[in-house]
Amino acid sequence: MASSSKTKATKALPDTKDDGDVKAKAIKAHSDTKDDGDIDSCGDCGKVVSRGQKALQCDVCHFWHHIRCEKVCQDVYQFLCEHNEEAGLRWLCRKCQTTYQTVMNSICRLEKAHQRLEDKVACMGEKFDALMKGLDDSKIGQFDSKIDQIQQKIWESTEKCFTEKATHMDEKFEKVLNDLGSCNNSSLQHRFQDDLEEVEEVRRRKTNVIIHGLKEPADGDKDSEHEQDASSIEHLLHELKCDDVSVNSTVRLGKKPAGEDTKPRPIKLVLASEEHKDKVLRGAKNLKYARVNTLDKVFIHQDLTPRQREQRKKLVEELKVRRNKGEQNLIIVKDRILVKRYRGVATQESE
Repeated sequence: MASSSKTKATKALPDTKDDGDVKAKAIKAHSDTKDDGDIDSCGDCGKVVSRGQKALQCDVCHFWHHIRCEKVCQDVYQFLCEHNEEAGLRWLCRKCQTTYQTVMNSICRLEKAHQRLEDKVACMGEKFDALMKGLDDSKIGQFDSKIDQIQQKIWESTEKCFTEKATHMDEKFEKVLNDLGSCNNSSLQHRFQDDLEEVEEVRRRKTNVIIHGLKEPADGDKDSEHEQDASSIEHLLHELKCDDVSVNSTVRLGKKPAGEDTKPRPIKLVLASEEHKDKVLRGAKNLKYARVNTLDKVFIHQDLTPRQREQRKKLVEELKVRRNKGEQNLIIVKDRILVKRYRGVATQESE
């Protein structure tokens, strides 16, 4: 897919470093599409698409997108710039491509179902015609009334079946059209904003881990409790063979429990980098075999956003149901339930 021609607004902003004339033309074309004070924001990252930046405008949602956000290669981008005035070219962003493909797949399924129904009706008609031809003249008079009854029942049954199927397909098709119609700029902008906020929240948590089951510090002032937690975490990292991991900050989550038998509060550990976080998570898998008894009940996981926790909860519930039905060797890896393979066979997604 490529960009369409646009006399007042260019779809693709050319590389401003190669050709001064092309740059001036692209900047002017981009500027012509904007009112005074109007600002275009990237539909992916939400940042401003300034004049002269490499960006494309979607022909469906009409949002501008940085080519680096859409992962558009330089050759394709240059082609769109060079053929910007051709009316036959269209360019769609990834989200609009997904929506378009979903709608087209639904329409294809409806057409196939309609064709199968017509084939069945035609087959029934052929069988009935064959039955009529197989009866000789002497028997036709004798069974005239019965044949009429059978024919009437066949057509009534066929008409009822066809009407029900057609109504069902019409309802599905109407729903698809309504869903497509609801994808206006306002709803798309709202979805983009939610996605951007989620991406930003994931970015903020990318070096964090949550530690459960680590013993609460003895009662004392805040500095004393913090020192005890720091000592416990240092000992924990030593057991995980992560002495070289740098910790930026630690904080206990929630209000301190009153009784002695209550569960300790979880600790949020902010590490220096994602590499350090990954190393801690890899080592955490062996905590159940820890030589220190107090650490065998400690559990460490990635700091998840509310949306990620909700998705994880659904996966855990699905995992329990499938295990209760007899499925074995199921594990959760990222956002999927997989079947664990042994003896060097790669893990494959469970159907």
